[in-house]
Amino acid sequence: MRRTMTVLAAGALALGAGGMLAACDSDDSAEEAVEDIAGGDVDIDEDGVNIETDEGSASFGTCDELPDDFPSDVPTPDAEPQACTSTSIPEGGSTWSVSYSSSDEGAFDEYRTALEDADFEVEGELSASDSDGTFSSVTATNDDYTVNITNVGAGEERLINLLVTEN
Repeated sequence: MRRTMTVLAAGALALGAGGMLAACDSDDSAEEAVEDIAGGDVDIDEDGVNIETDEGSASFGTCDELPDDFPSDVPTPDAEPQACTSTSIPEGGSTWSVSYSSSDEGAFDEYRTALEDADFEVEGELSASDSDGTFSSVTATNDDYTVNITNVGAGEERLINLLVTEN
């Protein structure tokens, strides 16, 4: 677990370093620094950061489609992804986080229904709103995955974040 946290922290560092060094075209320096911390192979490009070690892998960045290893039996919102993160640990499972921007006020409820239609059982939900906007969260599970979806919005703009973990 400690190594996992190191890889994730290294990924966060790489994102920051990659962004700062992109203007200087010094991605190799940032990659080498993060490789020293993570103890693996690091690739930084304009879309994000990929880290591969003997103990797992992680990728962070912008996206316009789901990660290749995203589970096909987990439904996704009817929107284009904007930011994606995936981690894989051989003995600890995988995790995916995908963020969407949507102006559809019903997108969150439609996704909740899609989860139930795909045989996910809703185990918890939370909703709050005030004059500044709304927050909603649903956690649903099946035998293979736990899905948490959050919805934060004001007016017609909302951010929907999908977090999927292997059980």
